[in-house]
Amino acid sequence: MNRCMKEINEEAIYRKGLRLYFDQDYTENIREEGLGLMAQASDDGNLEVIYVYGLILLCLCGDRVALAFSILSPLIKPLLSTTLKEVEILRVENVFRLWWYFNLITFVLH
Repeated sequence: MNRCMKEINEEAIYRKGLRLYFDQDYTENIREEGLGLMAQASDDGNLEVIYVYGLILLCLCGDRVALAFSILSPLIKPLLSTTLKEVEILRVENVFRLWWYFNLITFVLH
């Protein structure tokens, strides 16, 4: 992990930020350091990092809500600008993904 951090590996920075934010010791300084690392990793444009970081900020309330919306809005705008046909295709794709996912779970459980 340290080597990845030195090489500025965005995925490693994100993971360390998550680990520090959700650390069991729960000190405010450690949580802030974790948020800082997630903010740094979100600059790379990874959608998962942006989404998780934005949701965490949204849950913190207060003055961070505006920042959360500004971070999350680029992820939402493409969904709002799709045509009805594109929405239908996305819905069908997601249904099939869930269907396969639950079939695999059912298969594994039996």
